Amino acid sequence: KMAKELLQYASTNDFNISYEDVSIKNAILEAIQYYKSDISLLNIEIINDIDNDSNILTDYLKFIEIFKKIIKNSIEAVDYNKKHNFIKFKIESELESLIISIEDNGIGIASDVILKIFDPLKSGKIQGTGLGLTIVKYIMDKLKGTITISSKLNVGTTVFLHFKK
Repeated sequence: KMAKELLQYASTNDFNISYEDVSIKNAILEAIQYYKSDISLLNIEIINDIDNDSNILTDYLKFIEIFKKIIKNSIEAVDYNKKHNFIKFKIESELESLIISIEDNGIGIASDVILKIFDPLKSGKIQGTGLGLTIVKYIMDKLKGTITISSKLNVGTTVFLHFKK
């Protein structure tokens, strides 16, 4: 697992970006499909509040990779003490930017971990490699976007992906 993540991290340093018009909803659905069995097994509700006509000019494969890594984190952060677990996708369109939020009601992230969350090999999880969000941040930087995270222990986490229009 660690070797695979390290190889992916190394390969992100020299990738080309191929921009195209991408359906945000379809990209999210494809990423969800990748973890369909885990989502079903853990009985996680997917709430997709993104319209069919919400598109973005981006690199399709890298865009999906961002969602796959965030969904994976949400799955790994499921709070087994809660009867209802969810991952919610939402989009907010502002004058000059597009903000995609991915919210879960998992175990949350401690504030001291949040400060180092994008550092390579730093993970608040027992079995984490500490590369998932590092890779997401790197891809977001390459796509000229930003990522911010808000979290509260025992409440959940929201990841915000900011893109310029």
